[in-house]
Amino acid sequence: MRSAAVALSLLLSLAGVAHAQELDRPAFGERTNSLENSVPSGTAVPGVLSLGLREAVDRAVKNNLAAILGTQVEQAADARRLQDRAEYFPKIDAFIAGQQQQVNLAAFGFGGFPGIRQVIGPFELFDARASLSQSILDYERRHNLRQSTETRRAAAFTNADIRELVALTAVDLYFQAVSSQSRVAATEAQLMRAKTLHDRAVDLKAAGVVPGIDVLRADVEQRTVEQRLIQAKNAVEKQKLGLARAIGMPLQQQFSLADRLPMEDQQARSADQLLAQAYDQRSDALAGEARIRAAEEDLKAVKGRALPNLSFRGDYGAIGPSPTNSHGTYTMRLEVRMPVLDKTIDSEALEKEAVIRQRRADQASLRGRIEMEVRSASPQEDEFALFCLGARSPYEALVMPKILHEALQLSDPEDLSSQENKRWREIFLNFLSGVSVRGGGRPMILKSPTHGFRVSTLRELLPDARYVLIVRNPLTSFESVVRMWRKMFESYALGPIPADDEIREAVLADRPRFEAKLASSTPGLPQNRFVTIRYESLVENPLGVIEQLYGRLELLDFEPVRHALMNEVQRRRQYRAKGSLPSPAWRERIEKEWAPILEQYAALR
Repeated sequence: MRSAAVALSLLLSLAGVAHAQELDRPAFGERTNSLENSVPSGTAVPGVLSLGLREAVDRAVKNNLAAILGTQVEQAADARRLQDRAEYFPKIDAFIAGQQQQVNLAAFGFGGFPGIRQVIGPFELFDARASLSQSILDYERRHNLRQSTETRRAAAFTNADIRELVALTAVDLYFQAVSSQSRVAATEAQLMRAKTLHDRAVDLKAAGVVPGIDVLRADVEQRTVEQRLIQAKNAVEKQKLGLARAIGMPLQQQFSLADRLPMEDQQARSADQLLAQAYDQRSDALAGEARIRAAEEDLKAVKGRALPNLSFRGDYGAIGPSPTNSHGTYTMRLEVRMPVLDKTIDSEALEKEAVIRQRRADQASLRGRIEMEVRSASPQEDEFALFCLGARSPYEALVMPKILHEALQLSDPEDLSSQENKRWREIFLNFLSGVSVRGGGRPMILKSPTHGFRVSTLRELLPDARYVLIVRNPLTSFESVVRMWRKMFESYALGPIPADDEIREAVLADRPRFEAKLASSTPGLPQNRFVTIRYESLVENPLGVIEQLYGRLELLDFEPVRHALMNEVQRRRQYRAKGSLPSPAWRERIEKEWAPILEQYAALR
């Protein structure tokens, strides 16, 4: 933990870490029913189909139910936009009518006029006419079109987000199945080992070297591994069925997974860079912005009803007793309309303003969720992984910050119960083995100051490990640790976050424990396996200090990494570490309670 002014890094070559165990790969995340369902396409073909990752993703994007529904929603939004756009075009109608009519004037109150018959007709009338209407200036229609355009854009972004989730779901299900196949292979290897040990026990008993209980023990172990193998194979088939259901493959189709877990290194980027990219490119964030703009245009459309609008209407045709006895006529009408009193405009505007505030609040919440997802998905210290895997850890305080004092006592496995100590060791070795397999067996660096509490345990588990102790000004590191805990609480805490002074009390009390543990466990380490360097020297001359580190720890040749390290130093040249000092009151307490620590730091200068 960062309550130490030092960062303890372990450069571990995992060639000596045996008994690699399989690790449960966490699921991609919670998935809705539509993401795990699909519309099956095609029919099963004979034999076993080789399914690659790209094909699985293509099938999912095409057949997954969520992707299909998202496309239909986008098309409906586009149809609404086309409807609003059509209001801008002229409306042209044409008709041809012929009629015969007889009129009773008495029915309309006319009668008794000398020389005028009471009944007129019958007579014929023919009319062939075309009419045109065109809105010239209509603020409501203008903003309606803009609103539907933004709504359509939001639907497109939402559909893109759904398709991304579908692709991620397919990738996650695919590699879960790949991971399960790896467990099958590992269990098969364990079964071979168990069978070998069983045969050896039988031979030794026959020779009278071991008692019969050893044969029974070996037989039970073999049966147990056989049962685990059956369970592992069943798990693979269930996960393959889930994958087939999500990508729209016929469930009766037999297939194998052609791709394996990728091993490519990813370009390292800071959480701030990833966060900026997420805000600019994530489809859900872009959809939220479009929905806000749509709501704003909706409000303008309502207010536009209170403004004058201008329209034109006209017609032209031929009218007469018959088509051969007709004459052309026309009308033209330019109309300006303006509402004088319409109280519904005000009430609807209030409703639209509330919608805007709601969508802005939703977007602010979404940005917070995006930041949490990005920062929680960014690389963490290995202590975070151990905590997530179930090992006792000071990071238990992330769940309940109020127990920070008690959680800090969990740093050293030797302070735990025997059962918890054993479980911690198993989880730690399993974690290292999994990372080693994932990294192709390359040397590993673990950077977690909590390891300073447990060097004695690490020396027992990893006898060939090298240790690097990076010492920083205790006064500066004090506030750095407080900031670290506060930021982690803000990101992960499920309970109330303690005040900064409560965090400072815990940090102040924990540092002497760290120094005592470290001092009692490092004596006897050879010079080529334990090195202490100053943080300030590392910042001032990173290339030179690391080159010296390679020599003192007798690591591999430094030249192959020199160029890559120079590029990394150049990329981070603008970085400046925060170096705020504690308040005078806290500085006085630190200088009193950390006096031996401050003296040790001064001796290194």
